[in-house]
Amino acid sequence: MAIISALCRAAGTLSPQSILLEAKSACPDLGLATVYRTVELLERCGCLRRVWEPGGRESLALAGAEHGHHALCKRCSRVVEFSTCELASTIAGAAKETGFVIMEHHLELLGLCRQCAKSEADPVR
Repeated sequence: MAIISALCRAAGTLSPQSILLEAKSACPDLGLATVYRTVELLERCGCLRRVWEPGGRESLALAGAEHGHHALCKRCSRVVEFSTCELASTIAGAAKETGFVIMEHHLELLGLCRQCAKSEADPVR
């Protein structure tokens, strides 16, 4: 429960190490192995999604939709899930061109959230 609570309190994504630090206040005996096992279980259940942040760092975010993607703010690290996904023709074209049987995909959009964009006179693109 401490792990789930830490994930629910997070404004953005968390690494397993960050989850451990956040959850230890509620469960001092919690270990990193338990965090990894719980993360794996939550991911298999569809409650958690892996997110790749700028620089290639992998982290975790709660999943709200059965099939969702994330928009990440490059300034404040806010993560917002969205479920719009109209990639069918792109995926079909990639499958035809490469000969791959495409089984899944991940889409992440990087930019500035509404608040950061408002405070920025000339947004970074």
